[in-house]
Amino acid sequence: MKEALEVSGCIKRLAFVLLTFWNIGLCSFAIVTGYSVKDGYVALDGVGPDNPIIYDNDWWFDVFDKNYIWAQASLGKANLRGNIVSRDMWEWQRGYTYKFEQSWGDATKALNAARSAGLKNIPDLTRVQTGL
Repeated sequence: MKEALEVSGCIKRLAFVLLTFWNIGLCSFAIVTGYSVKDGYVALDGVGPDNPIIYDNDWWFDVFDKNYIWAQASLGKANLRGNIVSRDMWEWQRGYTYKFEQSWGDATKALNAARSAGLKNIPDLTRVQTGL
């Protein structure tokens, strides 16, 4: 009887773990863009000197994509034409959590840090219309 209870408990724990991973798989997904690794560096499909890029972001320190695009532009490996600062849309149904000026300040801080670090070819920031 003791062995049956131990097996039953083990099966329950295994079922819990499997269901947890299954739920995580259903709830957290992302579309990964095409990429390759060449000479130890990651290259994203469509990011290169042949394709003009306008980068748009609403919150500038929550993801690292600006770092990648700005570094590629600085190296002459991306044709970055503009940086647009959009309003953060978090909880827009309730009247927005953050003001546009907070996004603008975040973007300005990021751009100043990149330029102070010596990155080149990074266009100035452009404000998106905030009255929409």
